[in-house]
Amino acid sequence: MPERTLPSIHINGTSRQMPLLDYRGQHSISVALRFWSKVDTAPIDMCWEWLAKISKPSPYPRFKLGDYATTAHRVAWILSHGPIPEGLLVRHKCDNPRCCNPAHLELGTSQDNVNDMMNRGRHTKVSLAGSTNPRAKLDEATVKAIRAEYSTGTTSTIKLAKRYRVSQCLISHIVNHRIWKHCL
Repeated sequence: MPERTLPSIHINGTSRQMPLLDYRGQHSISVALRFWSKVDTAPIDMCWEWLAKISKPSPYPRFKLGDYATTAHRVAWILSHGPIPEGLLVRHKCDNPRCCNPAHLELGTSQDNVNDMMNRGRHTKVSLAGSTNPRAKLDEATVKAIRAEYSTGTTSTIKLAKRYRVSQCLISHIVNHRIWKHCL
């Protein structure tokens, strides 16, 4: 069945031909209009940024289709190309999670996605445990000192927390070896 499009649709001041397929592969003007109204449709070679709210912690915007919510780039693919074949996922060629430009999307396997991540350097190359983590408030020597002092039984986690200017919960996790496990 050939893909039908509106003759021309005006979205964010840009005139574009937009497909009218909903997530079931059926034609739906309301889904297409609602979706594309949330996208900044720039020139075809640029990323089309999602303009609506993004729920944290994921950087990927979501779009609700009835009772079903999915990522916006999947909806962009479905509206532009039809259903996503089973076993495949929609990947960004541009590495921009907010991008909904169908020209920047492609189908692939989960392994393709992992390969892209590795080839493009989007994976963590080193461990961020302990003081290598930029958010760490303590270093390995301090953690060892805290454990040594606590093990004498002469101080409490509350006193240690005040002395090292961290939370009592953090000190408790340290002395119980729930965190900083690499420091013995």
